[in-house]
Amino acid sequence: MSFASAEIAERLAGSVSGTILPFAFDTALELIVDPELLEQPELFFNAARLDRSIVLDTGHYVALARPRIAP
Repeated sequence: MSFASAEIAERLAGSVSGTILPFAFDTALELIVDPELLEQPELFFNAARLDRSIVLDTGHYVALARPRIAP
């Protein structure tokens, strides 16, 4: 395991470096969520931009994103 270069990370994530996306859009990128994060009623994410954020109901997020849940 290693950190990806900015170019690879941006290509896999489909967004600029520094944003945090709640979904994985490339099968080469596995989405893993810490179970403690799911204890929150809502989750906030950058909307693939550095100047906008979105909020999602945690249950809706898990149903849509279907992440692997692991500490």
